[in-house]
Amino acid sequence: MDIYLNRRERDNNYFLALAQSAANDLIKTAKIVSSRHIKDFFLKARF
Repeated sequence: MDIYLNRRERDNNYFLALAQSAANDLIKTAKIVSSRHIKDFFLKARF
């Protein structure tokens, strides 16, 4: 993982893009796990 120390705009955009990609991967994993393990439709919809 890269260290976020540089304050330039271009570098900020790079690190924000990396963070967004990691967040999307976590959300995707959470949705897969919840769809396999949560059987109640309403609870799954709230998740």
